[in-house]
Amino acid sequence: MQCMLIGLGFDLVGYVLMTLPYLFMWDFSDEKHAHIMEVLKQRAEAGNNGDAVSAEQQAAAVNADVSD
Repeated sequence: MQCMLIGLGFDLVGYVLMTLPYLFMWDFSDEKHAHIMEVLKQRAEAGNNGDAVSAEQQAAAVNADVSD
């Protein structure tokens, strides 16, 4: 019984620690989400067309800095 309680305690602590960043640090506004989805669609289209994309182009496409 004690072994189950210790395991349950670890489980609960892990769940709380895992949830905290999403409660307090999640900063994706709708504009940022829309921008990221557009970048991902562009990458998918480029990949489906067989276009070679260099690492520099991919790094530049990741910029999700959308000023409010």
